[in-house]
Amino acid sequence: MTEENKQKDKDSENISQNKTQHNLAPMKDFLALFEESLEFFTYNFKKLISLLSVPILAYLVIFAIIFLFSLLSSKNNFKTSSFLFIFLVISIILGFILAIIAKIGLYLYVKDVSKNISLLEVLKKAKSKFLGFIWVGFLINLFVIFWSFLFIIPGIIFSLYYSLSYWVYIYEHKTGINALRGSKDLIKSYWWAVLKRYFFLYGMFFLFFFGSTWIIDFLFNNSIIKLAWSVVIQVIAFLSVPLFIIFSNFIYLDLKRIKKQ
Repeated sequence: MTEENKQKDKDSENISQNKTQHNLAPMKDFLALFEESLEFFTYNFKKLISLLSVPILAYLVIFAIIFLFSLLSSKNNFKTSSFLFIFLVISIILGFILAIIAKIGLYLYVKDVSKNISLLEVLKKAKSKFLGFIWVGFLINLFVIFWSFLFIIPGIIFSLYYSLSYWVYIYEHKTGINALRGSKDLIKSYWWAVLKRYFFLYGMFFLFFFGSTWIIDFLFNNSIIKLAWSVVIQVIAFLSVPLFIIFSNFIYLDLKRIKKQ
């Protein structure tokens, strides 16, 4: 093949790629995605927060048992102290596992909300997906750390590429590296669009938290109001966790809609 023919092929390939990029269907804008997410969040608020509260309630029960047991036992008893320490370590591990199961439950509930399944069914189903979810999360962190070692920019780029890996695992049952590839394939050609939508969401919450804290600190420095507001901020941050998960779900569904077209 002559150089001229090679150049023609290269030019035609570039034109084809430009046409493909030009004809890409647009994503829903941020406001549309946020409105859908907020509506879903408010309508299912009780069940979402119930799922989120499962590990917290478990921790409260565990620490209450430890506290009562320590009161009833001899303070200088070495066996009792050793037992309490072992029980505490095991309880923390179990609480951590339960927290992950509750998080998986949030993903499953958001996915299957139309089926009107109970919280107990959600948790049972979440337990069966525990190892796969952990494996996907481990690979996400591993690859993001690897890319970050090269430079901070690749770390940011690929953390966004892998941001839908959990949803690929939940919806498409792809495990391990296939979940990460599925997420990257979805976000490919829409990296900037997805980044902007995440940026608006996290930026909005950042401005609220930072701005309100600064105002309260400025007006009520070293007062009970400042302390009370710091507690309120923590509660709001806790309650907003499902909203971020729901928002990423609608991004996933929107990209799937586009890819199917």
